[in-house]
Amino acid sequence: MRIFRIGRKSAIIVLLSCLFLVVSGCGITSIDADTLVLDKDMGITEYVFEDFDTTEYNYDDWIQFTKNSIEEYNSANSKAVTLKKSGVRDDILSCVIEYPSDNAFFELNRVPVFYGTIAQAVKAGYNFGKGLIDVNDESVASMDKLIASEEMKILIINMETDVVTTGDIAYIGGNVTLNDNKKSAHVKEGETSYIVFN
Repeated sequence: MRIFRIGRKSAIIVLLSCLFLVVSGCGITSIDADTLVLDKDMGITEYVFEDFDTTEYNYDDWIQFTKNSIEEYNSANSKAVTLKKSGVRDDILSCVIEYPSDNAFFELNRVPVFYGTIAQAVKAGYNFGKGLIDVNDESVASMDKLIASEEMKILIINMETDVVTTGDIAYIGGNVTLNDNKKSAHVKEGETSYIVFN
């Protein structure tokens, strides 16, 4: 079980009167569902919205446990994880956590994730399953062409979440539904999914 999660939410809920905002250039004005926002420095910001029955769970215990877990990670690593916001309203817990890398995300959540270049992914042993699909013409991407592109980044993950990228999404694979703006997508749980972007 992920340390930051109490239970999976089945519906998208607008939590706070003041919604979390992201850069308008990404084509999204607010975040109201579990979301990973990727940054150009290979960091990941996670927005979490979870059921939190206050008759069963204690927020003070949760926040202390979470802070202790982050402090333990930070004490052993040069780049820090940061809990930016958290709160409970109407039995929904929300928090915003900044991770400096995919490895930091894994260490605290035990959810496998890769965020890097395609060449780095290949070197790490990823084979992209059944292949990556071009979002423009639905053709299968040429791996040689993808590997040769030093600029393209890839997110590899197996968890249900929305994803906001730093550029236009060019290729997808697995359980990914691309949004119209081509800068964000929804990933369903169940199989490893891939999002490639500029």
